[in-house]
Amino acid sequence: MPIVMFVISLVIFPSLCWAGRASFEKTTGRFLEYQSRATPGTLITNALRQGYSLEKIEERELSDEEWVLVKKQWIDDPAQFEREQSEQPVEIPLSDFGGIVGGLAGAASLVLVARKKKGS
Repeated sequence: MPIVMFVISLVIFPSLCWAGRASFEKTTGRFLEYQSRATPGTLITNALRQGYSLEKIEERELSDEEWVLVKKQWIDDPAQFEREQSEQPVEIPLSDFGGIVGGLAGAASLVLVARKKKGS
């Protein structure tokens, strides 16, 4: 009877038997991938397909609390930084445009403020 109950619990509550797994580069600790319901070896296989060598990657099980920390460090914080950088105004002197506008910029210290576009 206990075995039957265990099997039933696996069907009803699958999250109890699956743990989140993450893969990292061994030398740098760089985060590669996370799957909430991965079986052992899945992320290693994925990393090998991406060109990593077996010696350079590790896969480990993460608790929910560990995943929150990894996600913050490797996903959320860099995305926030990039978002903040893309919102910073960039000052472009009118003299950079040359011609008549450049002449005007030389006479008056006018500055054009433009938003920095993503990727520039």
